[in-house]
Amino acid sequence: MNREDPTRPGPKPAEGLTVAQSRMMEAIQAFVDEYGMPPTVQELADVLKIKGATVHEQLGKLVRKGYLKRMPRKARSLEIIRRDAPPTRLVSVPIVGRVAAGLPILAEENVAGEVLVESSV
Repeated sequence: MNREDPTRPGPKPAEGLTVAQSRMMEAIQAFVDEYGMPPTVQELADVLKIKGATVHEQLGKLVRKGYLKRMPRKARSLEIIRRDAPPTRLVSVPIVGRVAAGLPILAEENVAGEVLVESSV
């Protein structure tokens, strides 16, 4: 039975992640960053202060949406295969107009506009 089937009646899986699913993804990534291996279901339940059954449900939804890969009946088999791009921080960079030859003129007086670029550039 394919839940993704558009002809099947009933609610369709939501696009993107819910708040709870985002928290789950962040917890998994933080655990991997700290311990070098994915967490077990019980470790996720402890970190997120939720029940193990809820963790199983959320993991199943994340697998169906293509964010996680998981091997059945194997502990620590979670693998993040898709991430939503984190929000980028933009900074304003002034566009400086023409500078006349001769005496120095402050660049502030010749600002023609500004453009937003990622802060990592």
